[in-house]
Amino acid sequence: MMKVMSIMNGMHSFVSGENFFRPMLNLDRKNYIRAVKETLKFILIPAFVLQEGKIKKGRGSGSTFAKD
Repeated sequence: MMKVMSIMNGMHSFVSGENFFRPMLNLDRKNYIRAVKETLKFILIPAFVLQEGKIKKGRGSGSTFAKD
């Protein structure tokens, strides 16, 4: 559940901060959305790939909690 919440938090942060970040980055809306997608992939995908590799190797979920 926490993993889903972290993804949603990332998305909501960029959405709610759009009016603040876009002028700072000098991007139109279309390019801002593209940049956000690239950034979220850069941040989130490696974490899930690393976790998947650990699970396949039999090391567990990598979490200290009983259930994520």
